[in-house]
Amino acid sequence: MAITSFRRFDKISLMIHELRQPWSVTTPKGKATVYLVMDYGFETDTLFLCVLRETNQFFWFRSFECQMEDNCSIGRGQWEDVAAVEPPQSKSAKLP
Repeated sequence: MAITSFRRFDKISLMIHELRQPWSVTTPKGKATVYLVMDYGFETDTLFLCVLRETNQFFWFRSFECQMEDNCSIGRGQWEDVAAVEPPQSKSAKLP
């Protein structure tokens, strides 16, 4: 469920939005997932609350620091040619 709130602190508008579908992004610290978006208004950057995939740490990043990852199912990026990729070789004993 998306949660949107609007508060007013000293004439500063604040909107926090919980994403229904988390976004996959690349950040300066590595690949991450965005769960919350915080917007203070026109004269400030939008902030993303990201969880790094490798370390599960939370970080706030400004919008210009994040880049969406490819998602071929919606037309962003290209499909990898599966026929051109060789399957990994198994080190287990071969069956007769």
